[in-house]
Amino acid sequence: MIKLTLSTLLALSLNAITITADGEGKSRDEAIKDALSNLSTRLSVEVKSDFSKYKSVIDGEYKSNTTQKITTSSNLPILSANIDVFEAQRHVAVISELDSKKALKAYRVEIDRLHKEIIQSLKSIKTVKSNDIKYKSYTNLIALIQSFNKHKIVATLLGASNLPSADVSIAKIKTSLLKLQKDIDSLELASIILTEDIKQNNIYINPIKTDVSQEITQLARVLKSKMAQRLHTTNTPQNAEFILRGSYEVLKDRIFITTNLYDKNSKIVKTATTYITPKAYKNIDYKVKTLSFDASMNSTVVKSSKLDVSVGFKGYNRVEGIDLKDGDSVDIVVKTNKDICYFMIGHVLHDGNRFSYLLPIGNSGDEWVNRVSGEDVNRYITIAQDIPISAPFGSESLQMFASTMSKDRCTLKVPKCEENSDGYCVIGGKPSQVVKTTRGLNMSKRKQKIEKAESSVSWTSFK
Repeated sequence: MIKLTLSTLLALSLNAITITADGEGKSRDEAIKDALSNLSTRLSVEVKSDFSKYKSVIDGEYKSNTTQKITTSSNLPILSANIDVFEAQRHVAVISELDSKKALKAYRVEIDRLHKEIIQSLKSIKTVKSNDIKYKSYTNLIALIQSFNKHKIVATLLGASNLPSADVSIAKIKTSLLKLQKDIDSLELASIILTEDIKQNNIYINPIKTDVSQEITQLARVLKSKMAQRLHTTNTPQNAEFILRGSYEVLKDRIFITTNLYDKNSKIVKTATTYITPKAYKNIDYKVKTLSFDASMNSTVVKSSKLDVSVGFKGYNRVEGIDLKDGDSVDIVVKTNKDICYFMIGHVLHDGNRFSYLLPIGNSGDEWVNRVSGEDVNRYITIAQDIPISAPFGSESLQMFASTMSKDRCTLKVPKCEENSDGYCVIGGKPSQVVKTTRGLNMSKRKQKIEKAESSVSWTSFK
């Protein structure tokens, strides 16, 4: 069994910005992969917590629509990271560090290279007469711009300025593709187009979700299933050599789908796109139903620059979107870089049955509040094992509120709740409002040394 540890630090000085993360595994390669994955997640969390600071580096529709931050800020590329390996008797520990003094040069070189490729690609497309070649050129251009934007986000986070801008938006490319592509009226045919020429093994398919939410729709689930039948896949992301990520955009009379296949270094090795007509998704749910809740979760996040906490499911990346099915089971894990106390709120977002509740995770006489301290700091701690996924199915989130302690005393204020007929201790109000009011309880205006932070994980379950 592999122990995962993740400690992250964002240190800003006058001269440099340094972001670090660590990981563990049974082998050197496994530990390095874990550390770099944690470093990319750290970057994503930093951007997500203050996306307004970085949105200006994104071209086209991303610049004016910050609700797309979830997709834009996920899977950020790592260049020129320092790697320190520490081999113990039963495992290997790795510390990965991204230092702006070293890394910015690499990011600038890659941004300039991608910018030149974009310009050259735009020039070449103007001379192409074949629609098939134009289609492939436009698809490749989408991958170039996506990679260009993500490298710019990291460079901006590391303190870069005066970076070039792409000369075309992804929205304009999609319009050009629409003119070239024939109508695709079945998900079977769409899955063939999206998986064409992918021969790689050990691929993990992330949910093909919308750009505006972590919710996994029925359309995303069905499409993922059909694509998996045509690829050599693995069941968990931690065992994968390649990750396939995708998103879809609902237009007036069709849906546009984009997928990217990434290697272990987060480099795009293949991009595919397709449009599907209403006939392809007839009687299939494709609309996101949790937008108001997502907006609440992704605004005014409680965060300290020094305290870092995370909650998730063991083996799953919490920033990518998680889809589970009847009969699956999960382990809830938490991690912190300091001694803390914390409580958790679950949010049920099923159709016609939306509520928030407190999780009974407490100890030492407190039903709701738990602690992490001593040797448990800087490692993932399992707080609940083998939780079965069962009816009712739908979208849910788990939110962790944490703080450091004052003289070993926890000052967190836990919301009031009342037990319902199903045994949940329900907090009054809609989930989107509960998020805001709970943050209000935890955001103290008094000057004190206590630090506060929060983390969340979202998932969708299916029968």
